[in-house]
Amino acid sequence: MKKRIKTLSKKDFYWLELSPKELEKELRKRLEKKKKALGKIKKIAKKERTFENTVFALEKSNRELGDFLVKLDVLLNMSPKKQIREKAAELEVLASQNLVEINFDEGIFRALKDYKNNGYKKEKLEEVDRRLFKEYFKDYQRMGFALPEKEQKELKEINKKISELSSKFSVNINNWEDYILLNKKETAGLDTNFLNSLKKEKGKWKVSLDYPEINPFLETAENGEKRKELLMKSSRKGGEENLKLLSEIVRLKIKKAKLLGYQNYPDYILEDRMAKKAENVKKFIEPLLEKVQKPALAELEELRKYRGELENNPKVKIEPHDVTFYSHKLKKEKFAVDENDLKNYFPLERVKKEMFKIFSKLFGFEIKKNNRLKLWHEDVEFYDIYQNGQKISHLAFDLHPRKGKYGHAAMWDLQYGFQENLKGEERQAPMALVVCNFAKAHGKMPALVDHSEIQTLFHEFGHALHHILSKTKYASHFGVSVAWDFVETPSQLLENWAWDGEFLKRVSKHWKTGEKLSDEKIDNLIASRFFMEKYGKLRQLIMTKFDFDLHLGGVKKPADYWKKLFKKYSGIEVYKGSLMPAGFGHIVGGYDAGYYSYLWALVFADDIFSLFEKEGIYKKKIGQKYRREILEWGSARDENISIREFLGRKSNNKAFLKKIFKC
Repeated sequence: MKKRIKTLSKKDFYWLELSPKELEKELRKRLEKKKKALGKIKKIAKKERTFENTVFALEKSNRELGDFLVKLDVLLNMSPKKQIREKAAELEVLASQNLVEINFDEGIFRALKDYKNNGYKKEKLEEVDRRLFKEYFKDYQRMGFALPEKEQKELKEINKKISELSSKFSVNINNWEDYILLNKKETAGLDTNFLNSLKKEKGKWKVSLDYPEINPFLETAENGEKRKELLMKSSRKGGEENLKLLSEIVRLKIKKAKLLGYQNYPDYILEDRMAKKAENVKKFIEPLLEKVQKPALAELEELRKYRGELENNPKVKIEPHDVTFYSHKLKKEKFAVDENDLKNYFPLERVKKEMFKIFSKLFGFEIKKNNRLKLWHEDVEFYDIYQNGQKISHLAFDLHPRKGKYGHAAMWDLQYGFQENLKGEERQAPMALVVCNFAKAHGKMPALVDHSEIQTLFHEFGHALHHILSKTKYASHFGVSVAWDFVETPSQLLENWAWDGEFLKRVSKHWKTGEKLSDEKIDNLIASRFFMEKYGKLRQLIMTKFDFDLHLGGVKKPADYWKKLFKKYSGIEVYKGSLMPAGFGHIVGGYDAGYYSYLWALVFADDIFSLFEKEGIYKKKIGQKYRREILEWGSARDENISIREFLGRKSNNKAFLKKIFKC
């Protein structure tokens, strides 16, 4: 007998119609409901405590409030209405401050202790129930209830302040607007289609800091001074205020960790992640930096010599605004790969259609567009996901830039899936939101994506599949609610299909002529995959080390330290006026002391893909096994167990090292 699945309908998107005042009213109502739910839990007598009236009741209260907080975050980052975005930002601060008061409740900690000492050992619980209880108990221990009352109050205030400052940091980045203007002469090298897509101001072309504009410009603009001007403006994103906010946020986080008895902030953060301790991350970062630096510098030296030959100047240097330009130029020469030309073969709609075909067949589901539901903007597309004729989840795409919208690529877990009650007769269908910033259609030209943007789309779709195909009992374990240093594994795994020759042949179709990419162009593109890869990994490792060192403490001036690190490992001088990391949103958006997790998770992704390569990357049997052992489990069991069950062995880094250093 099929379990009833509660799917989403128009009424579930009521929050899109709320005014700023109504949003605040709804939030306050949810906060009050949570307070009452917690109050009810605390009143239960010790001997009457059960998993259902204590642990499951706590899970339910968190879920009901959490559902609305995710919606607020979507409004903050996606709403086309400025007043809604501003109100959502204000309410996020209000919510986080209230949650410090609500969640830091010694009464709930005592309730969990009472259950541990009374009902926990007596009840016949499933392993996933025990896991949920242990996680909640550990979370409340980490809230500092072993501290004296004075220090508990101090900890509450620290958490409130961190939340408030972090929200300001993110809003400053999202609202940052800057651009450069080009006269006719300064457009040399730029593709005609790209120029036609740009807005004009005072008769000049306007290039903004949005990804669909800044990346093609840095790749192809022959005017070095204009490339420098644009990249310099980008490096100041967030502004001076964000540097001050970052220093204060880090100071407070370190103070918080010390109050809780941890040696440093990374040790506090890593306790419930796969890495466990700061020392393990150091042992991961340092050897890789040492191993990557020399070959990465060799790649930069090749670029420098190439530029020197072009300009007949053997002493020429490579500056920040040169790397992307000369990499693009040399890649085109070495591999006959021209991204601007290739882009014409990749209409976005066709790429999406083929992506859906591949992964729906591989992982065993159907995807159907739903045109009846209109969301926050006309660009947003809504899809229903089916399994054996039954609707099981939902998906939305918001893929084009607009004013005030989140400027990067990400996946929002807009609705979690879970059992409505412990009996499990009904489940809530989940929903994932994929956000990117690809150039829109212009005139007769459809929306086109270059190959790197296809990788981005596959990456975010990997996150979405992790969410919409999960089948856990509890929302706390659902989908991407895994250890932070595993969350990027499913997303990075899917990028591999973007490099497969069979896929590239299937998906390519020139938007004007209808012709497919030739075998020669496909072979050249695949051959170029690891061009400048070591420099790319070096830059990622520098950012990782910066993040980790910053949160260990001792970095007084973050912008100066970034310049020092980048110069030390890459040999490239960062612009004097650069404010990086003022625009490094990840550093306060969940990846604090956790930026290492991209590479950490990539080790697992490469190991998992090695089994796909062995069995056949389009074979449904291996796809179903991946879905069953990795995607469906979320964090309902230890991630190491899920990996071992899929691989049939303990994971190792052989595939990762082979790909990076023997390519």
